[in-house]
Amino acid sequence: MLIDERKNQILMLVKEKTYVSVNDLCELVYASSATIRRDLAFLSKAGLIQRVRGGASVLGNSTGETAAIVRAQANIFEKKRIANAAFRFLHNGQSYFFDGSTTVGELVPLLSKLQDTTVITNGCENAVRLADIPSWNSRC
Repeated sequence: MLIDERKNQILMLVKEKTYVSVNDLCELVYASSATIRRDLAFLSKAGLIQRVRGGASVLGNSTGETAAIVRAQANIFEKKRIANAAFRFLHNGQSYFFDGSTTVGELVPLLSKLQDTTVITNGCENAVRLADIPSWNSRC
């Protein structure tokens, strides 16, 4: 299993169960306790989970919504595949409206290959990413 896949799996398990012990994670993702602890430290530092004694739990969130950073990392490989597949339907000189989803966030870097293209989005994160494309003339 790739490192990113393992971290993604750990993140999903913590989200699903709200708390998972290091021992349970070792059995579920077939990794050593040292590897699990390093992964938990990484995920905690990234603000994706909360480290607690002996394991990890979800971050407290009073709104009930999943944090944007968690959504952005969830199913990352699938989102990249969808973005690559969708990009094949985009063409130079066209106008597109994209929502604020994290899947669209994976599509944005591919848009730098297009010219004379207009993109409108209702997602602040995606708008910032679009503005960062050096070859594009962005307006807000």
